[in-house]
Amino acid sequence: MHYRSPRDIRRHYVLTLGTIRRARASIALALGLTLMGVTVGVLQADWLRGSLASFDLTPFRSPYYYRRVFAYFSHNALSNYLVLWLGRWRGIVPALDLIANGAALSAVITVAMRTHPISELFPLLVPHGVFELPANLTASALGLWVGAAAWTEVPLASRRKRRRRANRVFLLVVLPLLVIAAAIEARP
Repeated sequence: MHYRSPRDIRRHYVLTLGTIRRARASIALALGLTLMGVTVGVLQADWLRGSLASFDLTPFRSPYYYRRVFAYFSHNALSNYLVLWLGRWRGIVPALDLIANGAALSAVITVAMRTHPISELFPLLVPHGVFELPANLTASALGLWVGAAAWTEVPLASRRKRRRRANRVFLLVVLPLLVIAAAIEARP
């Protein structure tokens, strides 16, 4: 993507919006899969709590704000792009990612609500979640959209065009949302 003028930037964002419109069905499917994961997380909160306790959070505990921002951003950007990229294999990985993320999020909230009132949890989750969740949903939905081409008889050139369009949305929409989410999440 080469930007020579503000008109070029505008053109890229118009193309990005067109890609998001084309991926509407995949976005709806992504929301449905996330809700399915949320249901699993609420029903299996205690079991998932034990599984989530084994994650190593050391990189996210740095005393330096910018290191934490980088750790959150790099983790989220890499995992979201990986989900998008692996979507080319029939969208299976993005589907599993959406279910797993919905389950993990709802399990953490369900367990935390047992010991903390919602008024304490709300300010911790909502500020960065407003940016991170749409970014995750968009990247996974684009992975589903790219993978949907593998289920049909779409020519290879059209599949490549879908991947290029999905990458444009990732660069112009998902990454900026993840930068903002990381900056909010890393605050002390």
